[in-house]
Amino acid sequence: MKNESSGEAMRIWGPLSAAIHIGSIIAIALLVFRAQLVDPALYAEAKSQAGLDAIHIASQLGRLDVVSLCLAMFGLLIGIAAIFGFIEVRSGARDAASDVAKAEAKAHMDKYLNEEAPTIIRTYVELIIPPNKGPSGDDVAEAYSEREKPKEKP
Repeated sequence: MKNESSGEAMRIWGPLSAAIHIGSIIAIALLVFRAQLVDPALYAEAKSQAGLDAIHIASQLGRLDVVSLCLAMFGLLIGIAAIFGFIEVRSGARDAASDVAKAEAKAHMDKYLNEEAPTIIRTYVELIIPPNKGPSGDDVAEAYSEREKPKEKP
C-alpha cells in the first residue's frame, strides 16, 4: 500500500518538476534576449578604460548581480533535482530490499521447516508423550489371538 502511494506521488512530482524546469528556461531566455541588461553608453565608457578585464567591466556596469542570480538559479535547480533523485533512489532501494528480504525469508523458512523442525517437533512430542514401554501392538494382537483359539479337549 505504501509503494502505491509513493508511485502516485512520483506521478504528480514528475510533471510538476518538468513544468518548473521549462518555466525556468523560458525565464532565462527572456532575461537574456529581451531585457536591456546594460546601458550602451555606460558600456562604451567602461570599455574605453585601459587595462580592464571582464570582471572589472562587469563590476562597473553592475552586472555581477546577474551572474550571481544565474548561479543561484542553477544551484536551486541542482538542489531540486537532487531531492527528486534521492526520493527516486530511496524508493527503488526500498522496493529491491523488500523483494530480496521476502525471497530470503522464504528460502530460510523452507530450509528450517525441512531440516530442523522435524527433529525439534519429535523432541517436544517425546517430552509430552513418553515412549510406551509396555507391549507393542504385535504383542497385544498375539495375546488376543491366543485367547481366541479353541482349546483342545483332553
